[in-house]
Amino acid sequence: SDVLLGRKRILLAGTAISVVLTVGLGLATSLPVAVALRALVGLLNNNVAVGRAYLADVTHDRGATERVIAFAYLGAAWGASRSLSAAMSGLLVGVKIPYLPVTANNPFLSPCLGMAALLLVILPVCAIWLPDTLPTVTHKSVSAEPPLRQRFRILLEVGGTPLLKLLVAHAINQWCNGAILVLLVLAWSVPRADGGAGLPTQLVGAYFAYFGIAALLFQVFAFGPLARWLGSRSMYCIGAAAGTTSAALWGVFPILTRNIQHGPVLVSLHLLALTPLAISFACGLPVLGSLLSNVTPPDIQGLAQGTAQSTGMMARAAGPLVVGSLFGVALARQSPYAPFFLLSAMYMMCLVLTWSLPPSIEVNVVTAAADSDNGDEQVSLVREEPIARA
Repeated sequence: SDVLLGRKRILLAGTAISVVLTVGLGLATSLPVAVALRALVGLLNNNVAVGRAYLADVTHDRGATERVIAFAYLGAAWGASRSLSAAMSGLLVGVKIPYLPVTANNPFLSPCLGMAALLLVILPVCAIWLPDTLPTVTHKSVSAEPPLRQRFRILLEVGGTPLLKLLVAHAINQWCNGAILVLLVLAWSVPRADGGAGLPTQLVGAYFAYFGIAALLFQVFAFGPLARWLGSRSMYCIGAAAGTTSAALWGVFPILTRNIQHGPVLVSLHLLALTPLAISFACGLPVLGSLLSNVTPPDIQGLAQGTAQSTGMMARAAGPLVVGSLFGVALARQSPYAPFFLLSAMYMMCLVLTWSLPPSIEVNVVTAAADSDNGDEQVSLVREEPIARA
């Protein structure tokens, strides 16, 4: 637990585990071993949740807008790292490393060694210069690792209804994000004669490149000014509304483009429909991470972010399974785009859940408590229910 050991030790341990298992992946000689190694990475490395908790710690004394902008930049960094790591891995496939003859017969070892080398650079840098933001524990209620049921009880007692709504919205958003990317690939690959888009593989790759770049540019250049103007809750609602709109547009796309042949016009319409989805991804999970940190005290940030990460990943895995099954049914009726309407409704559910939260969700719980102690009656705590600490 990061509460017992501190966030820094968990981050360092997760990074070291990733180094070892990434090299092991390159040395794997069978698919079951490779899958098992990747599963171990997910099981033993919780750096995503702890990293978000760390970011919440270092921004707890900043304004609400600055905190959500920091979480948006974290999302932008993840997006950029995914693109760069994919490009780097592709370039390193089949590369023979001098003095390592084992790479001559294993084309996938060099990419794994390259990723592990980057992590090895990060490891000493963090060990020397990264301060711990939660080195000690004073709350007896979390001084030992609680069982699963008690974890949820602690979260609900501390965060109340706002935290519950945010966890549900986070899981639904992850479900939608995982489902819509798979559904787009399926719909784009189906021939037009069967109701799909009939796109070549290269164009599908170009579409996803545009999608990633558009989301990154929005986070870097537009997110900050808009968040300062509108606030984090409104920014998330804009993202959920954009996801709702994009999914609905893809649902009616066969009707809108029925008489349009492959060419620049159709490509432009595809990119136009992808743009709100890119905004949805940019304004979605990073903002929810910030709002979650607002309702959670520092000593259980890791617990809250970890719970959100675990439930979100389960939902993200379930999303493709559900829409994949629905896609098969819809394809049999030559309506492969029909499942997009379900996703549109789910994104709308996220919007409703978040919009129903009190405006005080914009203020983190530490700042709100300090202002309350100082007699500032204009700031109210985000909790809607009394806190009963164990």
